[in-house]
Amino acid sequence: MDDTPCGCVSLRSYWPVNARINFQILNIVNQDSGALGPLGMVIHQFSEPGTYDVGVHRQGRRVASTVFDVDPAGERQIEIHLAALARHGPIICEALRVAPNGFVLFHASGGDGYSATVTAGTERTIFDTARLGNGDIYATSLLEPGRYKLENTAGSATAEVRVASAGSDEEPVYVEVTETSFTPANIQVSSSQGLVFRVKQPARIVITRRHGPPSERVLQWRDPAEVG
Repeated sequence: MDDTPCGCVSLRSYWPVNARINFQILNIVNQDSGALGPLGMVIHQFSEPGTYDVGVHRQGRRVASTVFDVDPAGERQIEIHLAALARHGPIICEALRVAPNGFVLFHASGGDGYSATVTAGTERTIFDTARLGNGDIYATSLLEPGRYKLENTAGSATAEVRVASAGSDEEPVYVEVTETSFTPANIQVSSSQGLVFRVKQPARIVITRRHGPPSERVLQWRDPAEVG
């Protein structure tokens, strides 16, 4: 993956287009919509034209910021790359522009524990990836076969996800999320198959692996810089 020299992120140079192998994903088991890593993405729509400020957080600490514009002449979709912004700082070249009710994708190409807050004109937060609301989408995939507990920690909903060994290319599985329920409540996917949560009420979606024999585990990799 390549960043532009000034820290501005090109949509066409990042995941999934021209993506290189990221070995970190081989060691990812659990998922959290409020703490994004390489396998998770939050999608939100902004309806009002204007300039929006994005605060990038890692493990709850603000590490970077950037801006984007909602403009009728903007793109249908833009991506906010949280890990890249944490590495390089705010965008200082061409600003990102998205059309009203276009899609803004928040994700991290590396690392973990990322979230974002969005403000517009005031200090009041109008969107927080750690607390999703009606119309938001959280997309992820699970690599390790086994059984997982699915929770909405902003409510009381729980469910189970069963992950089988990888099969042929399959369409994503869609799940509706409220404060008290996941629909369907028992979800079956294959390893790496897309899992898309359509949020209807306040939600933070946490997926934790429960069971799965060690023989089912895929290859593990650790960054040498994190060892020792």
